[in-house]
Amino acid sequence: SVETGAVGNGGNITISSGDFSLTDGGTLAASTSGQGNAGNITIDVTGPVTIAGIKDGNPSAIFSFLGTGAVGTGGNITISSGDFSLSDGAQLNASTLGQGNAGSVSVRATNSVELVNGAIFSYVQAGGVGNGGNINITTGSFSLTDGAALIASTLGQGNAGSVSVRATNSVELVNAYIFSDVESTGVGNGGNINITTGSFSLTDDAALITSTLGQGNAGSVSVRATNSVELVNGNIFSTVQAGGVGNGGNININAATLSLKDSAQLVTAVRKASSDQPGGRGNAGNVTIDVTGPVTIAGIKDENPSAIFSSVETGAVGNGGNITISS
Repeated sequence: SVETGAVGNGGNITISSGDFSLTDGGTLAASTSGQGNAGNITIDVTGPVTIAGIKDGNPSAIFSFLGTGAVGTGGNITISSGDFSLSDGAQLNASTLGQGNAGSVSVRATNSVELVNGAIFSYVQAGGVGNGGNINITTGSFSLTDGAALIASTLGQGNAGSVSVRATNSVELVNAYIFSDVESTGVGNGGNINITTGSFSLTDDAALITSTLGQGNAGSVSVRATNSVELVNGNIFSTVQAGGVGNGGNININAATLSLKDSAQLVTAVRKASSDQPGGRGNAGNVTIDVTGPVTIAGIKDENPSAIFSSVETGAVGNGGNITISS
């Protein structure tokens, strides 16, 4: 760490081994609260990486951050392994609360990346001035379950990072989400969500979401699958929320087949006023579906239809987006 009042750069943390585990509130942290850059954290193992658990309220975690009052650049978190597991409240977190960009988080696993009630964060916190880092996942199979999340957000002055997932075989989200947004205090653009895989599924209220509640554009969502894209009671949203000033992002789906079932929805929208915020101001994004085989949209669950929407709601200001389907 570079402590408050110090001038200089932090050092790197590098671990090379056959396998690596971080449990019961164990942490790796590289930070700066002074004038200087935080170091990088690099994990390079041939076997599994396991990060799990919370103890006495403290999560097992890897942190890279610029603290309040810091002037510098956050370090990157880079993990290479055979398999990667993040569970039971554990987290990877790269953030800036000072003046400077946050670092990026990159996870590369030969076989699988699995998050079960764990999260990877990239934040520009309130008061921070700088851009958020990107979250990059590269693996064979990727799964998010049981409330797990990838989150890139800006609450300060700067752009949120983008989230990119490349999985050769499959990407599966079950009651989990990937999120990039401009919060109500944020001034900057939201990041994009890009998924490239063999097969993609969203189930049990899982979601991909880009939005703006502050001053800036929402990012776009792109899903490219060699085989199928399937949403069953899952959603993809890109919205300008109440109080937001900026344009919504586009939703693009490229696949062999697409199915939306049991109230699954693709939505671009400029939302109406809330109890304490005016209606959003900006254009809704386009929804573009390009598949070589069938597109199936079917069913209602809890009175919500499976659907594709692009809308400007009551009291909002802006244009709606186009819906284009090729199949």
